[in-house]
Amino acid sequence: GTIGGRIYVAGGFNGVEGCDGMDCFDPILGQWESKEPMQTWRIGAATATAGGKLYILGGKTGGEHALVCECYDPSAGVWGWLPPMPERHVYCAGAAVVGYL
Repeated sequence: GTIGGRIYVAGGFNGVEGCDGMDCFDPILGQWESKEPMQTWRIGAATATAGGKLYILGGKTGGEHALVCECYDPSAGVWGWLPPMPERHVYCAGAAVVGYL
């Protein structure tokens, strides 16, 4: 997702295992920067940005499809847990419209 003109990429799969890392690309400077990793690694999570924050929803952690959701606040540089989703979702899309996920 994008926040403040920067592109954030979180989680994924490195060919061996899931990743919890997050990187941020500044297109003006043309540089990537590592940011605080997520609280749990995940593959195939949905992402969306709203209200200046990045939301990571669901995905796959280990052999399980996850209910967990996290929110990253770039101004504070910290992750926080959100209430779990009522159903498991993996390889899905996330979006925000008028500030709502």
